[in-house]
Amino acid sequence: MLQRFLHIISRYPDYHKKKYLVAVSGGIDSMVLLDLMLKSGLDIAVAHCNFKLRGKNSDADMEWVKEICKKNNIPFYGKICPVNKTENIQLAARRLRYEWFDELRKKHAFDYLLTAHHADDNLETFFINLFRGSGLKGLTGIHETESIKRPLLNFTREEIEKYAVAQQIKWREDASNRTDAYLRNAIRLKLLPLIEEIRPGSSHAILNSMDLLKASREVEEEWFDQLKNKIIRQDNHGQFVFLKQLPGGKKRNLFLFKWLSPYGFSDFKAINKLLNAQGGKYVESPAWRLIKHEEKLILVPQKNNSSNKISFNKIPDEIKQPVHLKFDRINPTEISPDRIKKSSPKIAYVDADLLSPPYEIRLWKPGERMQPFGMKGSKKISDILTDLKVPLHLKEKTYVLTSAGKPVWLIGYKTDDKYKIHDKTRRILKISLIESD
Repeated sequence: MLQRFLHIISRYPDYHKKKYLVAVSGGIDSMVLLDLMLKSGLDIAVAHCNFKLRGKNSDADMEWVKEICKKNNIPFYGKICPVNKTENIQLAARRLRYEWFDELRKKHAFDYLLTAHHADDNLETFFINLFRGSGLKGLTGIHETESIKRPLLNFTREEIEKYAVAQQIKWREDASNRTDAYLRNAIRLKLLPLIEEIRPGSSHAILNSMDLLKASREVEEEWFDQLKNKIIRQDNHGQFVFLKQLPGGKKRNLFLFKWLSPYGFSDFKAINKLLNAQGGKYVESPAWRLIKHEEKLILVPQKNNSSNKISFNKIPDEIKQPVHLKFDRINPTEISPDRIKKSSPKIAYVDADLLSPPYEIRLWKPGERMQPFGMKGSKKISDILTDLKVPLHLKEKTYVLTSAGKPVWLIGYKTDDKYKIHDKTRRILKISLIESD
């Protein structure tokens, strides 16, 4: 086993010159990994997370691993990482430990983080992701990255146990591994033994199939990356794709899955319905929204519902939040009416003497009305934005400048006719929207 292990490690570029951080819980798998790394003669340190899930036993695990490191003159990094039990405990623990491992790796210049995941863990992950409806990425099991390596992935739990017994390696037992309360444990304790009973050798056959799936995934990734670079576009607000550029048939479903699943989307039936929905409809994930706008799908972060606003009693020269505006006082003789008429929607010219405090910059309100320049009557701001074909995600970020509670400028789009420049105007206020690059 040591020779096979050294062969795996030797595949890492300049492996003998690298620094390794070994994640050690104290269980049999990580203790075998630690033993193999000690015998390899490489530069190692140990990291141990104490999640305080088993009280004194968790503390004892940490002290035990620390003592072993002390005896073997191995640098030890231990951290108490209490898990918020309102979250999914296993997911929260995983997030906490990898965040800390990454901090250690960067702070102390470790080249690789090593974990003790093995072939049976890979099988369990396959079934977990199969039950979740995962794509090829999930069905190919546990992955390595440039900085995270898992040198035991080719070893079974049985091989690891035999090695531990033969080498008289001691380890700490975690009683929670024997309960089927967690899905992974239920797969380990019930499903995999049943599969082997029904058809002996199935585990090896599944692992071989996973290797074939990895090759298929590489082809899939290459296809997706080429198409993504061709049709997905990016602007300051998010990503978008034209519907007519989506591939047809089953490739369309695959493309949407590859594009959107990393953003937390899972209801792809709803996403397919969205393709034929009217503009303004959307599908949400916890942090993102996919919006149908005309002949486009637009992917943007979830809206911020905070009432970000500012009030003031005197017109300043500049305001940078919640939107960046500049205010300039202009004598009517300095600018022609034609220039005002042809000005950009990003600039508003209003009669300064018609304004009165308090002033406010805030998001427009549902049902709020104004009289767009040149119109005789008022109109709902929501309808103005709809007529201008403003996408939903930009509608929700549109601000108004008000004077004494009444809209003066729908910022970036329309000024109110009541504040327009006329023959008797003595002072003009020019307001410019400064947009970030």
